[in-house]
Amino acid sequence: MLGNNNPYNNDNDERWRRIWDLMDEFATYRVATMPRIPRRKGERWTPEEDTELLQRFVAGLPIEEIARLHERSLGSIRSRWQKLHDDGRIGYVLND
Repeated sequence: MLGNNNPYNNDNDERWRRIWDLMDEFATYRVATMPRIPRRKGERWTPEEDTELLQRFVAGLPIEEIARLHERSLGSIRSRWQKLHDDGRIGYVLND
């Protein structure tokens, strides 16, 4: 329709090529820096997972590593720890 004067289709126009390059760089950056939603977000905790959680804390793993292994957020790990404490399954409060 617009022929060779269409700035959107003109490969010779450096300005538009640079704009597209910048948009591509931004999209790549945005995807790389987006927070990742843990795969198990919202799933129920199983008794086996509770046991693994306790074993990993006893083994001295950092909370970030435990969250990664459980595929859950740091907040989820802290909340579950608090629940296990409140239920009397563990005797001390998490201070990370």
